[in-house]
Amino acid sequence: MKTFDKLRFIAEKENGEIGEHYIFNSEYMYLNDLKKNKGSLMSLWIQLRWVFNKKEITIQIEKNTYMGISIDERNKKILLIFDILRSTMWKAPSNAVIYNADGSIYRILTPPELLGSIASKYKKQEILIGKCFGGLYPSWYKNSKGEKVVGISILFPAGYSNIYGDFFEVREIDLETGEFGEVLQDGAV
Repeated sequence: MKTFDKLRFIAEKENGEIGEHYIFNSEYMYLNDLKKNKGSLMSLWIQLRWVFNKKEITIQIEKNTYMGISIDERNKKILLIFDILRSTMWKAPSNAVIYNADGSIYRILTPPELLGSIASKYKKQEILIGKCFGGLYPSWYKNSKGEKVVGISILFPAGYSNIYGDFFEVREIDLETGEFGEVLQDGAV
């Protein structure tokens, strides 16, 4: 049996109607039908639910604050990232939360020092600490050893950008320890 059985988001539509939307397949990869179901719009999601040990688990989400999710079945953890501009609960810099399979909070993440190629251009002047999490959704990447790892996007502090947008770097995150690993990607969004 899967750790996060019946994983789904609960949406509250404009008319007050509540709907469930399953957005993942059995390997926790996004389904492609998000545009077909208006209840699947991320801005309408108010809860994340799943069944663990025959008990329904519910995580409350402020409407229009969800940004991204990553599921680690092996370590029985879920990573949620919240929009710092809309959330009253999860403000910068601590807008990424790791939950245990039983729904309890395991860790609230704070961005680390930035280490990528873009950050290294500015590090001669100062140590750069990430502003918050966001930019890209958390996702699975391959690290330099070829291992499948979760990557989390960290935004640079205000003022670090180019014509393409604000700088970010994606770092490996171990959902069991909460430790950040190598830089997997950097760029601008």
